[in-house]
Amino acid sequence: MASPTAADAERPGWDHLALSLDSAEAVDALAARCRDAGCLVSGPRTTGDGFYEAVLAMPDGTRVEVTA
Repeated sequence: MASPTAADAERPGWDHLALSLDSAEAVDALAARCRDAGCLVSGPRTTGDGFYEAVLAMPDGTRVEVTA
C-alpha cells in the first residue's frame, strides 16, 4: 500500500458542514441553483440512512451537506 500524500494525511479540522432545510423541495431548489453555479458535488438523493440530501462545495473546497 502506498504511503499517504500530504493532501491525504489526517489533520485537525472538519470534513464538512451539515444543514437541515425545511423540505425536499428546498433541497431540490438549492441543488438546482448550485448546479447552475457549478458547485453541486452530488445529489439530491435519498441516502442509505434515509436522509434526502445534496452536497455542495464552497469556493475553498469545504463541503456542505443540505438535508431534508
